[in-house]
Amino acid sequence: TRDKKILDVNKGHFILASVKDKHKLKNYIDKYVDKSNDDHEVKKIDHYENLYLKKNRYDGEIGNYIKRMLQVGLPENKRAHLSDQLFKKFVTNDEISFAEELYLSIEDIKEMFNMGMEIGSHGHSHPWLNNLSKNDQFYDIDTSIKFFSNAGIPMDNFLFCYPYGAYNEDTISVLEALNCSCAFNVSPKKFNLESCSLMELPRLDTNDIPRAL
Repeated sequence: TRDKKILDVNKGHFILASVKDKHKLKNYIDKYVDKSNDDHEVKKIDHYENLYLKKNRYDGEIGNYIKRMLQVGLPENKRAHLSDQLFKKFVTNDEISFAEELYLSIEDIKEMFNMGMEIGSHGHSHPWLNNLSKNDQFYDIDTSIKFFSNAGIPMDNFLFCYPYGAYNEDTISVLEALNCSCAFNVSPKKFNLESCSLMELPRLDTNDIPRAL
């Protein structure tokens, strides 16, 4: 259908993968920020650099800066517009075909489920849930649950994984109201069910697991 599109979080991944010179991307983003200074919600570049121009577990300074600017730094409408520009410039103009190739179809999901795969939720639009109101969090998570339910995937006592590991007390309340059995954050450690909350289970990323020599 014509409404198929790539989530902004995935656009960011492919934009970064498509451009070797990350400084080129940063300069493009910074120029966009400069041109957006008439919007009172857009801050100066040094504000964003102080927040995001720093290494994390997975990325260097520039990579982290680019990801955060496209994920959470700029106002939502600006992020979406900038991600769209960069995706068309450096990845492809054919977003529909790209989405069809990238994402699972309903038939794929059903096949995985029928083969014994556990299907959980990661939200509908992959937002930073802690930046949303409780009502907006409910809408995003409930939309995801209804999608799977309508596809014939049972979602009673479903599992949830917080997008970006971001959540707050409202998120937990929403998940409990929707009958979530447990939820995973991004804290990289082993867990003990006797001491961990079922709504705040840590997990090891594949990057945290030592590779065999």
